[in-house]
Amino acid sequence: MGESYIVTNLCSPEPEIVQEYALNGNSGANQTDVSSLAPPKLKLRVFSVSRSDQPDLFCCQFEEQEVVIGRSPNCDIRVDDELLSKMQASISFDLASREWVL
Repeated sequence: MGESYIVTNLCSPEPEIVQEYALNGNSGANQTDVSSLAPPKLKLRVFSVSRSDQPDLFCCQFEEQEVVIGRSPNCDIRVDDELLSKMQASISFDLASREWVL
């Protein structure tokens, strides 16, 4: 991504999300089973050329959420780097594999 870069981390889902999964038809599952069904939270720390000392932090929690990264003002994550495309990439959660996909 040009001279900018993104650091990603996967984290355990928030307790409210795990509870929501338990309430939506998974009442027979124990807490560990329900936690594995809830998507992991994806944290993105964006280091752009113009603000490398102050990275922006973005969190993605929900399966339905698709995040578009690029330099266009219409992107969910805007990176100020002229070497990037207007819409460089997108990140979404794949329900079949239960993984975040770039």
